Amino acid sequence: MRKGELDEILDFKPRSHLEAAAQLDAFISWARLTLVKGIDNQWLHAGLQWDMYSWHKGGIKGCSFTAYMTRQGNSAANARYMQQPFMDFAKALVVHHNIFRRKSSVDGMLRALRLLEVALLEHTGSVDVTKLSSAMCDTVAANLKLNFCEGDTAYLAGSILERIVKLMADKKILVTPFKWKSPIRYKSRISLKEQRENHDKKLPSRESILALGELFNNDLSSPLDIVTVSACAFLLSQPSRIGELADVEHDCVLFKEDDAGNQRMFLRWYAEKGFGAVTKPVVKGMQPAVERALRLLAPITDEARSYAGWLEDHPDEFPPHKDVPLKGGDDPLSYEEACAALKIKGIRI
Repeated sequence: MRKGELDEILDFKPRSHLEAAAQLDAFISWARLTLVKGIDNQWLHAGLQWDMYSWHKGGIKGCSFTAYMTRQGNSAANARYMQQPFMDFAKALVVHHNIFRRKSSVDGMLRALRLLEVALLEHTGSVDVTKLSSAMCDTVAANLKLNFCEGDTAYLAGSILERIVKLMADKKILVTPFKWKSPIRYKSRISLKEQRENHDKKLPSRESILALGELFNNDLSSPLDIVTVSACAFLLSQPSRIGELADVEHDCVLFKEDDAGNQRMFLRWYAEKGFGAVTKPVVKGMQPAVERALRLLAPITDEARSYAGWLEDHPDEFPPHKDVPLKGGDDPLSYEEACAALKIKGIRI
């Protein structure tokens, strides 16, 4: 064979390799289109583009396609990023995870992907994700257990890698399809004795509960005491998250029949964690405490509710108060006048 003919020899690729590569390209093309649709529907910021190394400012919090062992805070010039075409695969997975499936966090996925890129390079010398195997996934799991031994970080990233492998198999992106289950076990399993001890640590002492009860039955005058004991009464009347107290309506009480046909007090409640507006039954025996708490809270929150209502009705106006300078909306303010308008004490340097 002459030398010129050697240059024309092409590397033979089995059909399974070509099919997996075509499926990978199709998955990435789908993700590019889906990203644009997400921006058009205002799920993401309009400035987000596929070719960016970081999507954090585009609306996907904490999403940066840096390589493993790149320190947080490195400048863009010094940062190391995932290699192509692995980066495009990682971006397609983020689109599938955050836009298609509407999940919020990408930390676990990016953690698994960074180690997956390392395993691919170690086992194959390339970042061709279609060549992924169970041995490479085992390498990722071993690195997760070694580098993220605190809490359940390794467990969560391993579970995400397990789902990535299943997705790739379903979409025929793997040259040699396989099933893989993460060997990393959930660490937070504790004994019943430990559960009871943790439970007891979180509960207030009996003396504290009795002191709150005595305060609640006194003639309260301090707004701080009223808010504190009323909050406790609400939370004891229906187990809820303390942050949800900020969204309690003024007219939140209603009565409905329970399963036994008896009239029972319910509260209109806005539940966090995505549950939204609900009605929650009050624990039997706590109805008088809830009624008293509402009577105590209404007078001391009248001014704040009225002020909040004004802000909702006048979103483009400066909120009024007695110290606001008597000037037009576009008139310049002195340093002292600006501090007075903002209700802060000015400091001269």
